[in-house]
Amino acid sequence: MWRWPLTLVAVGVVPVLFDCSAQDSSVLRYQVERLIRPEMGLVAAEQALQQVGFRCGPAYSAGEPPSTRTCSRLLATSVIATCVQRVHLTPVAGGAVLGSFKVPFIPCGSV
Repeated sequence: MWRWPLTLVAVGVVPVLFDCSAQDSSVLRYQVERLIRPEMGLVAAEQALQQVGFRCGPAYSAGEPPSTRTCSRLLATSVIATCVQRVHLTPVAGGAVLGSFKVPFIPCGSV
């Protein structure tokens, strides 16, 4: 008798509690594209990302060039889920100008 109401509550509540998909990589990439662009100064790119809550430092990701910088921020998207948003900034050879940026998959976790 109570099976249907409980099922509906579970189907409606569980995605809200554990879902980080609302802020996927393509949405973040769009947001970042509005802030930074290749050929701007690397320091200016980091400052633009820091103004919206990112913290920047050296990249420690496997496969990234040693000169790459990573900016990341935590995003709480629901009651108990948190996502880590990252942007990898790769400078051109001299190191002072942004050559490209990459928004990797956004890992999420919950308690």
